[in-house]
Amino acid sequence: MIYNLPRVRHYQAAASHHHDGVSYFVTSNTRDRLILPDVARKIALDSFKHFNGVRYKLYAACVMPDHFHLLLYLMKDENGEYFKLSSVMNSLKGYSSHKIGRELGIKGGIWHRGYYDVVVNTRKEKSESWEYILHNPVRAGIVKKWLDYPYVWSSGMP
Repeated sequence: MIYNLPRVRHYQAAASHHHDGVSYFVTSNTRDRLILPDVARKIALDSFKHFNGVRYKLYAACVMPDHFHLLLYLMKDENGEYFKLSSVMNSLKGYSSHKIGRELGIKGGIWHRGYYDVVVNTRKEKSESWEYILHNPVRAGIVKKWLDYPYVWSSGMP
């Protein structure tokens, strides 16, 4: 399963860590383990889907009360260069944080400034990551079936 793979924690991803043409399993927590109400989880999920097909191909996303998981593949920009994971994460977290903060009347960031990522290359790793993300609310005891959780989304098996 994906949780047995090595994880890399980033506060600012180093250029030496960046990989072109790979998929990433990414996790980030809320700042100070803030518990997000339903409206904030919906805003976060909608924000993550906003750039799908532009900067990255999003395979799966799940927004839990105090963290999120994404499975994505970085796309190329207009110059044929792959978007950097650090840039994508800064955009995603900044965009969603701004929208959530405005809705909830919170000043400052919503998300912890760091994130964890795992490069997933093989079909098996992608499948395990996808399953892990979709079933996160079931494992947490929030719902009995992942389809019943409104803050999980998938474009289909990668």
